[in-house]
Amino acid sequence: MKLNIELDPYEAFMKFGYEDGDDPGAEWGVEKVAAALRNINWGTEAAGGLHNNYIFRVFRGETDIEFGDQFSYAGTGEEVREALLRMGLDDVVRTLDTLRNQ
Repeated sequence: MKLNIELDPYEAFMKFGYEDGDDPGAEWGVEKVAAALRNINWGTEAAGGLHNNYIFRVFRGETDIEFGDQFSYAGTGEEVREALLRMGLDDVVRTLDTLRNQ
């Protein structure tokens, strides 16, 4: 059986993304994003509890960016996307856009 889950990869950075963690694919979405970023040599660190799992840090070499709860109240994944672009994380955005369009 194939899971047909459509999740916005940018919500993986939002503490209250994926329906406040209640979406059945929430944990899977965060893991899928982390795996995609590992493929382009970015490490990730996630936080969470019973639900509300989200990526709060990305790192590669000398670059280490901790978002903390910065995106917790972002209204859409597009807001996160724009913020990542402003931070110069173009390769991260390209990778997430690819996931978004699959």
